[in-house]
Amino acid sequence: MQNTVRRSFLKTTLAGALAAASLQRSALAAPDGADLMDVKFPKDPASLQPGLEAAHTPALTLEKLDRTSVAYGKTPAGEFYRVNVQAKHEATREHHIFGIALYLNGALLAEHAMSQTQAEASLPVVSFVQRLKAGDELLAVTTCNVHGKWGRRAIV
Repeated sequence: MQNTVRRSFLKTTLAGALAAASLQRSALAAPDGADLMDVKFPKDPASLQPGLEAAHTPALTLEKLDRTSVAYGKTPAGEFYRVNVQAKHEATREHHIFGIALYLNGALLAEHAMSQTQAEASLPVVSFVQRLKAGDELLAVTTCNVHGKWGRRAIV
């Protein structure tokens, strides 16, 4: 009897954890960019307006890396870049960035979920290392729990 109750508890706990992870992932970004229609972009990316634009629009910087410092073995040739995404946004329980997603040529490349239980413990700054080629389009999207999604594009 005790094993049956324990098994039932473990199954319920695992199912709940999987459901929560699935919901959190879908809240950040939908596959194939379907959820990008509600992303807000600044009117002039070179001159962000104080307030919502300046706090939510992610800064997107690229730093070319020495291939030997990031590639091993049979990794195909190519140029690697450190892609830094940062929003100058507050981090409080009531108002915070909870996710950063990076798209390459319209497809989700990588995403990072910030802690929502300790939102004040992390700032919205993430670095990704990615092989890129000339003409690739990057889109960084930050998701604020109050003001939604904000994006910035960059062409390599």
